[in-house]
Amino acid sequence: MEYNKLIFVAQTGTCREAMAAGIMGDFTLRHPLEILSRGLVVQFQEPMNQKAEAVLISNGINMENYVSQQLTEEDLTEDALVITMEEIHRERILEQFENAVPENIQVLTKYVGDELEILDPYGGALPAYGLCYETLRKSIKKLVKNLTKKKENKFMGKVVVMDHPLIQHKIGLMRRTETGSKDFRTLAGEVAMFECYEATRDLELQDVEIETPICKTTVKELKGKKLAVVPILRAGLGMVDGMLEMIPAAKVGHIGLYRDPETAKPVEYYCKLPADCANREVFVVDPMLATGGSAIAAIQMLKDKGVKSIRFMCIIAAPEGVKALTDAHPDVDLYIGALDDHLNEHKYIVPGLGDAGDRIFGTK
Repeated sequence: MEYNKLIFVAQTGTCREAMAAGIMGDFTLRHPLEILSRGLVVQFQEPMNQKAEAVLISNGINMENYVSQQLTEEDLTEDALVITMEEIHRERILEQFENAVPENIQVLTKYVGDELEILDPYGGALPAYGLCYETLRKSIKKLVKNLTKKKENKFMGKVVVMDHPLIQHKIGLMRRTETGSKDFRTLAGEVAMFECYEATRDLELQDVEIETPICKTTVKELKGKKLAVVPILRAGLGMVDGMLEMIPAAKVGHIGLYRDPETAKPVEYYCKLPADCANREVFVVDPMLATGGSAIAAIQMLKDKGVKSIRFMCIIAAPEGVKALTDAHPDVDLYIGALDDHLNEHKYIVPGLGDAGDRIFGTK
């Protein structure tokens, strides 16, 4: 079944289901997909819950002019995948609608393999809505990957272009011709550090009991896979120190590729990875995403060695490179400092910042 419509459903249409639709819209989809939210009991149209909307806005998601809508038979078409927040919502849909197809009605957390349902934050304080957002985002990211694996819809991984003022300021300094190698290296590391913060936003956490100088308490720590940073040589080395500032326990591998000046295609000359790389969350880093050839080749090398969880980070990207990479590896998330205008006839990014490797190491 190829779905063309994705409908998130809960009780009133104003809270969890609306948040889920907003979060899902934050993912870039290759296959156009209509994303909706519906309530099971909507007596009259209402705006989104104010606390839910505030949490979305704080995470850069705008649901202006949203109003709740009742789930109807017309919504339950053959090409619609309905995702509920709780099992009871699924049961009610199957009871109330004769045209509901059981395999097309799924509970979000069960569908993606999570244990707990998405709890309703209604009536709680703002932090309860924030926790609901984080839980929803983790499950929806798995939903995207789940559907990608099934090839029922061809989703792209998330493409995030940074809009933080500090990142834009530092990239502006890097672009300047008069910026020397020492400052350029420092700036590259700082931008990588800021990007790492965003790229690790959805790493899984677990509760751990510790003892503070005052009392015992429960805190959060990273759960699951260990991390690895893999720079594409040589320019990618300029981003490693910034990454390790944020994730110092990560291991570091290296992939050596250079771009053939005649064909503009990547040529491999070196590959050294941690022995357990296949079991790690891998961050591939390279300051420039121009044609996308080197990034595509490096990611394919990692996949050939069994790595399944890969994220790509760059400082500057051209639209041509983003398209090429997402076409070749639709399951890989991209984190981009700045998206530039185009490639010139020499396959350099415009306006760009020149050759990142030469500017980092002072070789030109």
